[in-house]
Amino acid sequence: MNELLERMAEDVPNQIERRVIDRSVFETGAQVLMYNSTVAHTTYRNPTITTVIEHEDIAATYRAMYNLVWQKTEKETTMNIEKLRKQNS
Repeated sequence: MNELLERMAEDVPNQIERRVIDRSVFETGAQVLMYNSTVAHTTYRNPTITTVIEHEDIAATYRAMYNLVWQKTEKETTMNIEKLRKQNS
């Protein structure tokens, strides 16, 4: 079974909700973490670098962008998961 599908089997008991976006649309070499008024950018390429910004306005801007992407990718996620399940059945 596909690795993603295996991880998704644990989503409900672990209270995880995810979006599955085609890599050709959205692939990055970094992650963004947001909490309270903090935004942290981390790249895992060599060298690993993290930049932390603590500012309420910047954090609010990132939350707004995140919420927009989250809302706009729900249908794509459903289609991609169905596609994965068909490929692995």
